[in-house]
Amino acid sequence: MNLSDPKTADWPLVASPWPTVSFVAAYLFIVKVGPKIMETRNAYSLREVLLVYNFSLVLLSAWMTYESIASAMDIPNFNFVCQSIPYIRGDEKRNRLARVIYVYWLSKFVEALETIFFILRKKNTQVSFLHVYHHTTMFFIGWAGAKWLPAFFGTAMNSFVHTVMYAYYGLSSIGPHMRPYLWWKHYITKLQLVSATSVLSNASWFAYVTDMF
Repeated sequence: MNLSDPKTADWPLVASPWPTVSFVAAYLFIVKVGPKIMETRNAYSLREVLLVYNFSLVLLSAWMTYESIASAMDIPNFNFVCQSIPYIRGDEKRNRLARVIYVYWLSKFVEALETIFFILRKKNTQVSFLHVYHHTTMFFIGWAGAKWLPAFFGTAMNSFVHTVMYAYYGLSSIGPHMRPYLWWKHYITKLQLVSATSVLSNASWFAYVTDMF
């Protein structure tokens, strides 16, 4: 029985896991080989690139936060805590929510560029196991969300956290003179922990209520 969401079945890269698997393989190859290639080269600054990159992701994340909430509110009787997923085509209001979740998944490919930037800047300590593990798993989680479970809560929560996080990265990339204004850095970690706990709790509750497993 095919339980994939027909709303996204024909969208690019969704039908098969192999494009995502291929991208992850390429990503891990870069993580492995990139630092070795950079060993004999000078580190790149990438200041202007990082400014554009980070603030672009602020705008994208803010849009995904808004759009996920707005599209959910536009669906009659939408349950923000535990919403069942109707596997049907033709409902434009639900298609709107599915689209933002699809864009959310695609944004994970863009966010993976930060690993390449770390390597090019020779910030190899930033490319930790947890860093690589996070990006790798998010590729597959995002794909699963687009294909099977276009869930509102995780998309909205994670997008909000990333709006704050990339705002910090963007401001810090302007220069050292911004440091006095970035006193709220330690709150980002707390926000990430709250977000992760909330999303996991919501997913567990959804699985329990719907008897998914």
